[in-house]
Amino acid sequence: KAEVIPVGSTAKDTFLKGTSDIDIFIVSDNYKELFDLIKYWKPSGRVKRGELLIWNYQDNSYDIDLVFVPPKHPKIETLKHTEFYNKHLTEEMRNEVRKAKAFFKSHGTYKAEIGGITGVAIEELIRQKRTFDNLCQFIVNNSLERVWLQDPTTTRPRNLLASINKTRWKQMQDSCREYLRTGKPKLKPFTRSEDTRLNSS
Repeated sequence: KAEVIPVGSTAKDTFLKGTSDIDIFIVSDNYKELFDLIKYWKPSGRVKRGELLIWNYQDNSYDIDLVFVPPKHPKIETLKHTEFYNKHLTEEMRNEVRKAKAFFKSHGTYKAEIGGITGVAIEELIRQKRTFDNLCQFIVNNSLERVWLQDPTTTRPRNLLASINKTRWKQMQDSCREYLRTGKPKLKPFTRSEDTRLNSS
């Protein structure tokens, strides 16, 4: 027995065009046995290293992560995000989320793995601020040390901006300040050389 729960930007319809990542949680007391079964079902996949038990495979050009967890795993709280944001984000707000994701991705400040902002943090900021312009104003007008973005799906303290480091926050402030000044977002692939230059400045 297992509960199968789609999560992430695909499940919330806030993904960017051209991205094809699908994240699905398999919640069960027998999650380890199910993980072993999935390896036989999709033998072309691989174990994805990290704190969670993940089987990654390709299917019809989609990159799929199956995440196996027991019902009381601490990460289970993240499963509430799909239902919450599907309920609270309008189509206009989803477009603002996509705009913000594309913007921060273009400036090398998107994704927790690099010390940047996460998709769920952007979704919550748009839920509160309504537009990308207001989100940028919030970033420009606040220091990282003083901001706290509470996860609305839990009562325990959980800051959705905790993944951001000081370097990325400054980059976000600079890029948002420039956008608010010109009204023209720079949307292009971010290169490693740009990241090296910004980190050294």
